[in-house]
Amino acid sequence: MSRDSKPFLIFTFVFLLALAFTPRVSAQNANCAQTYIVAQGDWLSTVAQKFLGDVKAYPAIQQATNDAAKTDSSFALINDPNKIEVGQKLCIPEKANTPLPPQGPGPVIPSAAGSYTHVGPAADASALVETIMLTQDFQATYILDYIGKARITQTGTWTTENFQYVVTLTNQNGKPINEQMKFQLDAQGNLVSVGTLPLTYAKTAPEVVRAAGLYTANRASADGQEKLIALALLPNGIAQLTASSQANPFILQTGTWQIGTNADTNAASITVALDKQGDTAIHETYAFQIDGDNLRGTQYNANKWGTDLTFTKFNAPSEPETPASAGG
Repeated sequence: MSRDSKPFLIFTFVFLLALAFTPRVSAQNANCAQTYIVAQGDWLSTVAQKFLGDVKAYPAIQQATNDAAKTDSSFALINDPNKIEVGQKLCIPEKANTPLPPQGPGPVIPSAAGSYTHVGPAADASALVETIMLTQDFQATYILDYIGKARITQTGTWTTENFQYVVTLTNQNGKPINEQMKFQLDAQGNLVSVGTLPLTYAKTAPEVVRAAGLYTANRASADGQEKLIALALLPNGIAQLTASSQANPFILQTGTWQIGTNADTNAASITVALDKQGDTAIHETYAFQIDGDNLRGTQYNANKWGTDLTFTKFNAPSEPETPASAGG
């Protein structure tokens, strides 16, 4: 080895030694208290709840991950906080350094927009149907339908708060009110009320919500011995047909109903299958074409009930009728 090469070797050794003891700035120690790999079913808000203790702290994870992505290719930019992929690497900042997230509704947890229904008993009606409709622009409608008696409509707004869905109702049939309801979503996508006696409001197709209700006919049979009075279609798929006869003033037949499409006209249709009258098994089938607020019969016992059997939707009053309101 020549004398001239020794200074070069010494310089190289010192340089490498300096590199070994120089702190390496990485995404992990610069921005991230820890990292997390997105799993199936994760939302950015649920990750924020898990690591930062607040579903609304999701912007801090989005910002930290985007900052980390600038210098570390193992991170990917999060352009939309509602769209993260399974297997994606997230940068979780220090909890104490988490900035306050923006306030407001914002779809930061799974959107609850849709229609939900609950069917329960009522003291003076065949059933009480509760309907909750939440729109994408955070408008809320809550309907209490005492079948055949009254239909009460309340409106307001909805938002998300502490991983819950909060419905604030401010108007009832044109009158100001101030009521609040809180819900969570279950694994099936149904709304479950938060409280000591939680109720489940089943996610219901909009066409079912529109078709459900009470329809009246008052159609006498060909021999005049019986009369079809009303047909109740409940959003849980239960059908109730009430009729009367000279021997029995109240006949209740029950079964199921479903919406389909008429094969001949391609129009929306309803099929009612009745299988019980009291404790007696029966087999009665009615098929209808939906025509606005009317159900026009396309399949039924025409020999008994004649042609053009039509049920018309009953428009219940907006307030329950009481002896005082009736002038009694």
